[in-house]
Amino acid sequence: MSDRPVRDFSRSTAVLVGTARYRHLRPVEAAEHSLDRMRRLLTGELCGWPEDRVTVLADVPGEVNLPDLLVELFSGAGDTALFYFVGHGQADEADELCLALPGTREDADRRATTSLPYKAVRHALRASRATTTIVLLDCCHAGLAVSPDGRLAAGGDLIGLARTPGGALIGAAGPYRSARFEERSADGRPHTVFTRCLAEIVEEGVPGGPEVLTVGLLFRLLRDRLEREGKPVPTGVLSGAAGEFVFARNAAARVAPVTPVEQAAPVVPVAAPVRKRARRFAPAVALTIAAALTGYLLAPEVLGGGGTAVAGTLTGSRASLSSAEVDLSAEGALDWVQWGYQPSDATAPERFPQNPAARCTYNPYCVVRRAGTLLIGNFATLGTDPAVRIHDGEQPVSFAWHGGTPYASARDARSVVYQGGPGAGFLILVPGGTSVRTLRLYAGHHQAALHCAASFRDGGGPVYTDDADIEPNRLNANYYLVYTITFRPTDPSRPLEVRLTMTREYGGGNVALLAATLS
Repeated sequence: MSDRPVRDFSRSTAVLVGTARYRHLRPVEAAEHSLDRMRRLLTGELCGWPEDRVTVLADVPGEVNLPDLLVELFSGAGDTALFYFVGHGQADEADELCLALPGTREDADRRATTSLPYKAVRHALRASRATTTIVLLDCCHAGLAVSPDGRLAAGGDLIGLARTPGGALIGAAGPYRSARFEERSADGRPHTVFTRCLAEIVEEGVPGGPEVLTVGLLFRLLRDRLEREGKPVPTGVLSGAAGEFVFARNAAARVAPVTPVEQAAPVVPVAAPVRKRARRFAPAVALTIAAALTGYLLAPEVLGGGGTAVAGTLTGSRASLSSAEVDLSAEGALDWVQWGYQPSDATAPERFPQNPAARCTYNPYCVVRRAGTLLIGNFATLGTDPAVRIHDGEQPVSFAWHGGTPYASARDARSVVYQGGPGAGFLILVPGGTSVRTLRLYAGHHQAALHCAASFRDGGGPVYTDDADIEPNRLNANYYLVYTITFRPTDPSRPLEVRLTMTREYGGGNVALLAATLS
C-alpha cells in the first residue's frame, strides 16, 4: 500500500463535537471515548487525514457561541466539510433536532435555547464554500435532521447547500428513536454503539471487498450489522455522488499487516479560550469522512515496476439493442446496478402500471445493486425536472440478477428511470483504480437525441463522445443502447465521469437509465 496521502486535504474541514458531561441530563462517558475514537479513525493511516485538518470540540461551555464558531470553522472548507456529533439528542416543541451541550435542559421549552440546534449546523454548512458535505449524527432522534419528504434540509436544497453537488447525512437512529451507548466495555472504554460499529468496520476491513470503502458501502454495512445485532438501525440520505466518496482504504485488502492505530492523547475539553484556538486552526481545518462529487478520493498507488505510472486509456463504443436479456450478475464481475425495479412489476397487468414508486431502502428511484460492493455510483440528475421510475411490460430489453440488495434476485426486469424537460440527463461516477476496467451502461432515449461524454474527472487525458439521434420514420419509438467504455486513468484517484444528456428534443423527449455493469 502506498504511504502517499489519500487526497489533498488543504481545502477541507472536519469539525467533531461531543458532549459527555451534563449538568441537567445523564452523563455519557461513552461519548467522550467515541469522540476520541472518531478523531483517531480519521487521522489514522486508513483514512489518512492530517491532524491539523480536524478540529475537536469537547464539552463546549455555554459562554461559547457555537453556531458562530461553526460558521468560522467551516469558512475554510472549499472542498469537503464534515460535521460529527456524539451526545444526547432531543426534539424541541417544533420537532427540530437539538444537539445537547453541557448546560442543555430537559424542559421542552428550553431545549432549543440551551442546545446546539441542528439548523445552526445546516446554516454553517450552507455558509461555507464546500462543494460536498458529510453529516454524522450519533445521538437519539437523529432522523429529525431529515425532512419528511426525504430532503436533508427544509426549503428544498440537500443539507441546506444550494451549491452542493453531493452530500450525505447518516444518523444513529430515526426520528423519535433512541440511539444506544455502552455502560461498560471489555476494554474499559465504553463507546456509543453507532461509532464503535463504524470504527470497527473500517479497522477490520471487508474481506474479499474492494480496495476502498465508500460512504455508501459503509452505510449499508452499518445498517446490516446493527440490524442483525438487534441494535437501532441507522438512517441516512445520500445525494449526488456522495455514496461513492471513499471513506478509507479497505484494511482487509492490504498486503501488509494492519498496524494498530496508536491511541492519541485525550481530547482537551473546550474552555473559554476556544475562540482564539479555533481561529488559529480555521484557515486549515478539517475534513471528513465521506462524500464528494468534487474529487473521488481513491487511494493513489505506485503503478508498474519501479514506481512508473501507467499511461491512461479511455475508449468507447455504442451498440443498439432491439432486444436483449442481460444477466447482470454474470456480466458485472466487479459490480452491477439496475435502476427502477419494484418486485410488484412481475405481476403488473398493465403495460405501464401507474403504481407509485416504492420508498426503497437506499434510493428513492429503486436502485438494486450487487450486495457487498458499491463501485458504480448512483446517478445525479442534470435537468430541472424530477427523474421518474416506470415499468414497461413490453420493453424488449430485460435484466436478471442474483446476489443483489435490497432485492436478492429477479428475472425479466423491465424498468427504467428517465428524465425529460430542460437539460435532461444523468451523471455517473465510477472509480478509476489501478487496472483496466470496462463499464457497460444501458441507456435509452425517446423523441430526443442523446449525447454521451466520458472523461476522467478533473480534466486531462483521453475523452470519448458519441451522439445518437432518432430515425425520421420512427419518431415515437423507444431507442435502447449499450455504451461499452474501457478505461484506466493515469492517476487511480481520478474517477471516470459519464454524462448522458438530451441535446435535441422532438416533443415529449426524455433520456433513460436502465442498468450498468463493471468488469
